[in-house]
Amino acid sequence: MHHKRAIESLLVLRELFRLPYRQTEGLARSLVKLMQADVAIPDYTSLAKRAAKLRVSLDVVRRFEWS
Repeated sequence: MHHKRAIESLLVLRELFRLPYRQTEGLARSLVKLMQADVAIPDYTSLAKRAAKLRVSLDVVRRFEWS
């Protein structure tokens, strides 16, 4: 079971960078590898299921659009 705070953090990264769940999982695994940390990363299916249950409001203000 993954901690709620970890799931929320991944969802913020997902929204910020407009990533699908699979790419969010890959980004998280890459970050953990770079930090040489021993942290469990949820797979994209678990991330999507937990996101639906958490009911977190992610209000991201976009100042400009990426080209």
